Amino acid sequence: AEGARRIFERSTEHGFRYKRLVCDGDASAYEMVKNTYIQQQDEDKENTNDQPTSEKFLAQKEDCINHVIKRVVSRLTSQRAKMNVLVEDLSKKSRLWLGNADGKFYGGSGGRMTDKMITRLSESYGMAIRQGSRLAKDMEEETAVQLMKKKYMAAFYHNINDQNKPIQHKYCPTTSDTWCSFHKSKYTNQPESGDKVKQRLDPVFRDVLSKIIWTGSDRL
Repeated sequence: AEGARRIFERSTEHGFRYKRLVCDGDASAYEMVKNTYIQQQDEDKENTNDQPTSEKFLAQKEDCINHVIKRVVSRLTSQRAKMNVLVEDLSKKSRLWLGNADGKFYGGSGGRMTDKMITRLSESYGMAIRQGSRLAKDMEEETAVQLMKKKYMAAFYHNINDQNKPIQHKYCPTTSDTWCSFHKSKYTNQPESGDKVKQRLDPVFRDVLSKIIWTGSDRL
């Protein structure tokens, strides 16, 4: 954290300012540097209490990919803990899991949010960011953002079963070298493996995870 502070402070001696700090989850480093340039303005008596100007010189925090992946794991694990609420249905003399529309356990078995599935979703998300970043590096900003969003959406929806397969895989790449087994089958003339379908989440998770998915997309 101290090293980051010195680097930010010395940058103006060389005629430039850093706009962002890439972090690995350590909030102390960002807290130490975020107001560096605003404080320098105060010391130079250049600050006119103009809020937009202050915001202009506020350093922005960006998370590294590995930290973002950890956050996805944390969010999905927390969601699973909240959704696993077992209640008695006296009218039907049965028990069901309150958090799920299908009344089934949120995690624990095939088609549910197991530890293995959480790992798969988080790794797919990380892969989407890396692939999208490489492809988007020479694009205009708006085009690049749309590409990143498509990669991000594919990471989740590919892994959630839907009776309408074209809808399920609409964000997946459709070229002959695609990693998506559904689109790949069109080039190989071989049906998608049933084992791959079984490894995905049950359709109910499309609605369950929609808030997490779309919130993440809006941050890109």
